[in-house]
Amino acid sequence: MSSRILIFEDELGVRDSIGVWLSAEGYQAQTVASPLAALNAVRHQRFGLVVMAYDTPGVNFPVFLDQIRESDPDIAVVVLASSTQLEMAIQKLGRRVHGYLSKPARASEFLHVVAVTLESRWTRLQTAQLQEDLKELFPAAITASQSSHARHVVEMIYRASTTDATVLITGERGTGKEAVARAIHAASRRRMSPFAPVRCGALSESLLEAELFGEEPQRDGEHSVERSKFEIADGGTIFLDEIGSMGLPLQSHLIRVLRDKEIVRGGGAQPVKLDFRCIVATRQSLATLVRDGAFRSDLLYHLNMLSLELAPLRERKEDIPQLVSQCLQRLCRLTNRPVPQVSPEAMTRLVAHDWPGNLRELEITLQTALLTADGLEIRLSDLVGHFQFEDVVDGRTLEDVERVHIARTLQKTRFNLSRTARILAIDRTTLYNKIRRYELR
Repeated sequence: MSSRILIFEDELGVRDSIGVWLSAEGYQAQTVASPLAALNAVRHQRFGLVVMAYDTPGVNFPVFLDQIRESDPDIAVVVLASSTQLEMAIQKLGRRVHGYLSKPARASEFLHVVAVTLESRWTRLQTAQLQEDLKELFPAAITASQSSHARHVVEMIYRASTTDATVLITGERGTGKEAVARAIHAASRRRMSPFAPVRCGALSESLLEAELFGEEPQRDGEHSVERSKFEIADGGTIFLDEIGSMGLPLQSHLIRVLRDKEIVRGGGAQPVKLDFRCIVATRQSLATLVRDGAFRSDLLYHLNMLSLELAPLRERKEDIPQLVSQCLQRLCRLTNRPVPQVSPEAMTRLVAHDWPGNLRELEITLQTALLTADGLEIRLSDLVGHFQFEDVVDGRTLEDVERVHIARTLQKTRFNLSRTARILAIDRTTLYNKIRRYELR
């Protein structure tokens, strides 16, 4: 947050007093006596806040404020005015400035307004930057919408990004839990350090323990292992996906790691001190698992400092048109093709669908539609294959959707793996693993 402050005040005594107050609080204060000097300063330097005296003779303050904003749209403004001119200043400038103070101002009152204004500016800028980061990093996730749920999610991401508290993200498969975790990391002070994801449900208990905590190399040097995920996340964020699948013995170990911020590698004795932030996700109810004896209640207390529930797509259908538009823009950018329109009939069908695979299923459906669409419009007929499959398969899972989508894409590319990987926006190794997993050869 910028703590550089410009004071525009033509009275020398007031100007000097304010400068002394600000310097004593650690702010970098620069004082000027004329509007021209103030404009020159703003045009050539970066300030978080400008304090300007409204009763300066000969200044058209609405115009002067416009000139300040042209030079720096993000700068915060506080107005000083005598008691006789304060009401006029409020009428003329209204909400275009961030605070008003009556002269003569007391040091405590003045410094309080400055601190609150700078904090508000920082929050505003961080929120705007977070929105941009989310659009860039996760354009097919929760960021395209202006619905109350999406606004709540963005607000919670911002709130979580300002602390190191453990975050518990809940939601069905495909709702964007990892995307939200990455967004929290990207908006936090740890953004320049690693983000280390761990798929707890995809590993056996022994492999998961080795993945998380590592193993001490044997003394003869014949055996060594890569750094554990907690060590990789040192300074950054570790993301534990599907935490509910972790066994009770490992949960006990995790409690100690979260409490002490240190690990002991398998076969080792010396603790390794670490600095990490932990974010976890689950599609299961941890409270239910606690009740059933499958999850430790004391671990849940550690994990549930901040919680965020992501609603399934069927419960926020108002988001679908915007999500479709933004997802198509991203997919077309990857394949260097024009972004097609979506016919009213096709959009109606997309909105009516319940999307059991949530955002991931939506993206897969649009990828398929782009393969079959002719021209610059996606029609209902381009979606028929996907929804016909829905009609004949009962209890379809996200894996079913992915398998069919990959199979269709492979058929269209005549099993050209490089082209298929580009269309699916994944690397060849991932594609090969999915082909083997789904037995598509």
